[in-house]
Amino acid sequence: VCPTGYTLDSNRQCVAREEIMPERVCLNGGELMSDFNCMKTTNPIMKCPVEYTLVGENMCQKNVEIDPVAVCPSGFTLTDGQMCSGSKTVAPIKKCMQGVLNEMQNECILQKSVSPISTCPSPDFTLVSNERCVREVLY
Repeated sequence: VCPTGYTLDSNRQCVAREEIMPERVCLNGGELMSDFNCMKTTNPIMKCPVEYTLVGENMCQKNVEIDPVAVCPSGFTLTDGQMCSGSKTVAPIKKCMQGVLNEMQNECILQKSVSPISTCPSPDFTLVSNERCVREVLY
């Protein structure tokens, strides 16, 4: 005869059955939340629009080349032949209305900057506050 809570098995031994809750573990580095769901966060991938390059961690930049404008010194006027005419003829001084003149003084360089676009590495993740990617895994 077995004690209370025990039963006699086929080997004539008294055996009690014990049940315990399984340990919940998140796979792939996820974090177990209070509602027993797993959440994994990753940093967004910073990408710039086409023709822009990422400068530092949070700025996209594009170089735009435009032709310089011929400007004559004070007292001279620009002729149709793109020369400055006055008491004597001299080559025009090139200045850029926007940007800066390059070293060869034949192009103006204008830098434009825009912020990068945050995207998550896969469609399974949702971008939260433009700062982190979150994926909810249900078990």
